[in-house]
Amino acid sequence: MIRQRVAVIGCGHLGTIHARLLAARGDVELVAVVDPVADARERVATLHGCESLAEPGELIGRVGAVVVAAPTALHASVALPLLEAGVDLLVEKPLAASVEDARSIVIAARRLGRVVATGHVERFNPAWRAAAGRARGVRVLEAERLAPFSFRSLDVGAVL
Repeated sequence: MIRQRVAVIGCGHLGTIHARLLAARGDVELVAVVDPVADARERVATLHGCESLAEPGELIGRVGAVVVAAPTALHASVALPLLEAGVDLLVEKPLAASVEDARSIVIAARRLGRVVATGHVERFNPAWRAAAGRARGVRVLEAERLAPFSFRSLDVGAVL
């Protein structure tokens, strides 16, 4: 079986989770993790037996897919060169810090025939799926967050 070669950019909370889950899969090979903070990337790379890189550009020509779990303000500057190099992407939400940046990512992906997905994991939450089946015709839904709100979610508005 040929395994897809993948990498994770960003070794914070979400990037660490993505790296762990990818490393555990049999159908992909976690080639590298990328982060400007040496201690963070070395810790994650050591845990999962992959390379530790400082710059996203070092991935070009070495992987077919990348998870972008860097700070939102960096999503477009990280995603666009990778798309141009033929890499498919899973970008953590929000897709970008602005509508213009999000649009540029989508346009580039379409032009280049690349896959870009945004990590909307709550779509697969069993509670949401059960509610969605019962909410036919509902136009407004109010939800209340029960878990603590992460500071990292406050850096930008939602550009999904």
